[in-house]
Amino acid sequence: MAQNTKQRSLVLTYSRDTDAINIHSVSTGAVAAVTATALLTPVFLGEHAHALNDEFARRLGAGLLAMLAVTNPELKPFISTTASPMP
Repeated sequence: MAQNTKQRSLVLTYSRDTDAINIHSVSTGAVAAVTATALLTPVFLGEHAHALNDEFARRLGAGLLAMLAVTNPELKPFISTTASPMP
Protein backbone atom coordinates (compact mmCIF):
# COMPACT_ATOMS: atom_id res chain seq x y z
CA MET A 1 0.00 0.00 0.00
CA ALA A 2 1.35 3.43 -0.94
CA GLN A 3 1.86 5.84 1.92
CA ASN A 4 -0.22 9.03 1.77
CA THR A 5 2.23 11.91 2.24
CA LYS A 6 -0.24 14.78 1.92
CA GLN A 7 -0.37 16.65 5.21
CA ARG A 8 -3.80 16.63 6.85
CA SER A 9 -5.28 18.49 9.80
CA LEU A 10 -8.18 17.61 12.04
CA VAL A 11 -11.08 19.94 12.70
CA LEU A 12 -13.23 19.16 15.73
CA THR A 13 -16.82 20.46 15.78
CA TYR A 14 -20.01 19.90 17.74
CA SER A 15 -23.32 19.70 15.88
CA ARG A 16 -26.42 20.63 17.83
CA ASP A 17 -28.55 19.27 14.98
CA THR A 18 -27.16 15.74 15.23
CA ASP A 19 -25.93 15.95 18.84
CA ALA A 20 -22.54 14.67 17.70
CA ILE A 21 -18.90 15.62 18.01
CA ASN A 22 -17.52 15.54 14.47
CA ILE A 23 -13.88 15.05 13.50
CA HIS A 24 -13.06 16.20 9.97
CA SER A 25 -9.84 15.33 8.15
CA VAL A 26 -8.97 18.22 5.85
CA SER A 27 -6.03 19.43 3.82
CA THR A 28 -3.71 21.48 6.03
CA GLY A 29 -3.43 24.04 3.26
CA ALA A 30 -7.21 24.42 3.15
CA VAL A 31 -7.38 25.48 6.79
CA ALA A 32 -4.39 27.85 6.69
CA ALA A 33 -6.47 30.99 6.06
CA VAL A 34 -8.90 30.15 8.86
CA THR A 35 -6.26 29.22 11.41
CA ALA A 36 -4.16 32.32 10.68
CA THR A 37 -6.49 34.42 12.85
CA ALA A 38 -7.92 31.71 15.11
CA LEU A 39 -7.17 31.06 18.77
CA LEU A 40 -4.04 28.93 18.98
CA THR A 41 -3.32 26.67 21.92
CA PRO A 42 -0.07 24.84 21.13
CA VAL A 43 0.86 21.62 22.90
CA PHE A 44 4.62 21.27 22.55
CA LEU A 45 5.62 17.62 22.28
CA GLY A 46 9.07 18.29 23.74
CA GLU A 47 7.43 19.35 27.00
CA HIS A 48 6.03 15.81 27.20
CA ALA A 49 9.25 14.05 26.13
CA HIS A 50 7.40 13.13 22.96
CA ALA A 51 5.50 10.54 25.02
CA LEU A 52 2.17 10.30 23.23
CA ASN A 53 0.79 7.87 25.78
CA ASP A 54 -2.55 7.22 27.49
CA GLU A 55 -2.14 10.09 29.97
CA PHE A 56 -1.20 12.54 27.21
CA ALA A 57 -4.25 11.43 25.18
CA ARG A 58 -6.56 11.74 28.21
CA ARG A 59 -5.40 15.25 29.01
CA LEU A 60 -5.50 16.36 25.38
CA GLY A 61 -9.00 14.96 24.97
CA ALA A 62 -10.19 16.60 28.19
CA GLY A 63 -8.77 19.92 27.03
CA LEU A 64 -10.48 19.64 23.65
CA LEU A 65 -13.82 18.91 25.31
CA ALA A 66 -13.39 21.90 27.60
CA MET A 67 -12.61 24.13 24.62
CA LEU A 68 -15.71 22.87 22.76
CA ALA A 69 -17.83 23.59 25.83
CA VAL A 70 -16.78 27.25 25.85
CA THR A 71 -18.86 27.93 22.75
CA ASN A 72 -21.28 25.04 23.24
CA PRO A 73 -22.30 25.36 26.90
CA GLU A 74 -24.91 22.61 26.55
CA LEU A 75 -21.97 20.15 26.63
CA LYS A 76 -20.80 21.25 30.09
CA PRO A 77 -23.19 19.00 32.08
CA PHE A 78 -21.92 15.95 30.19
CA ILE A 79 -18.20 16.55 30.75
CA SER A 80 -16.88 14.82 33.86
CA THR A 81 -13.15 14.81 33.21
CA THR A 82 -10.68 16.03 35.81
CA ALA A 83 -9.26 19.47 35.06
CA SER A 84 -5.55 18.93 34.60
CA PRO A 85 -3.97 21.45 32.22
CA MET A 86 -1.19 20.47 29.85
CA PRO A 87 2.10 21.94 31.13
